[in-house]
Amino acid sequence: MKNEIIPYSGFANHEKIYVAGHAFKSYHLGNVREDQRRLRNFLQMIRRYRLRPLTDTPIEVQINGSTHIVTTNSKGFFSGVFPCSGEPKGWEPYQLKLDGMDKTVEGQFLAAGRHSVGVISDIDDTLIVSHATRLLKKVALMLFKNAYSRKTIPNIDEFYEKIKSLNDGKLPNDFFYVSNSEWNLFDLLHNIFYIHHLPEGIFLLNELKVGLWQLIRSGNTHSKHKINIIKFLLKFYPDKQFILLGDNGQKDMTIYSEICTSQPHRIKGVLIRILKRKGMEQYHAFEERISGLDIPVGYLSE
Repeated sequence: MKNEIIPYSGFANHEKIYVAGHAFKSYHLGNVREDQRRLRNFLQMIRRYRLRPLTDTPIEVQINGSTHIVTTNSKGFFSGVFPCSGEPKGWEPYQLKLDGMDKTVEGQFLAAGRHSVGVISDIDDTLIVSHATRLLKKVALMLFKNAYSRKTIPNIDEFYEKIKSLNDGKLPNDFFYVSNSEWNLFDLLHNIFYIHHLPEGIFLLNELKVGLWQLIRSGNTHSKHKINIIKFLLKFYPDKQFILLGDNGQKDMTIYSEICTSQPHRIKGVLIRILKRKGMEQYHAFEERISGLDIPVGYLSE
């Protein structure tokens, strides 16, 4: 079996570069096709939750003219923060390889602007129809749909117009997609965003899961993953303001109210997609919680 490294898009400020990825004993997911049958979709999803991580393995990171060594954890995940000489702009390459092997894999990192506005967005039911709160519909989508047949939310263009209105009429360049979905779904999400022309950005997903039961429970976590990642981004970009995107299906408004209350000067605005009939009551309660903080709040109906 062939060991493989999957690089994820990293990000940088004027001092540091963050990169991350996974190493697997094999990664036979194959390329998605528009005419792909439901059975193939089903088998690919099963494979995503049977991935075999390569644990406790040194990975060589070649970045910014220097070489560093990181080690995978028990889930095959690795990450590192490295010095950044100068201030690169836009997307820049980096290389990874298994320590002692010649083959390299290329990833990329985003050198985000220090003072420009960024977007921190949820994914499921905020940008992509996922039925995260409806178990049977959620599982059916996961098992039988692919990146071509999955759909973005119906009025997504209106969402982007609302983002522009919070940023002097311009869509920000720097998007960070923070989700409770597991890294098992990275290839699916990456393809959905590419095929449906969603803004390119950084995926920051939850830890790898193994087993079919974990597939059924995908995204249902009570960990502090999302709030910890948002706090990390705020610390990593101390001069940057962010627009927060989410929905009222799970915990987004609870998380965002904590962030807004603790660091109101860092939040340029909040946009919430309303999913449920009683969602406006939740939204108005959220609006009331952060009233007086001078943070614009808006919503998008389902």
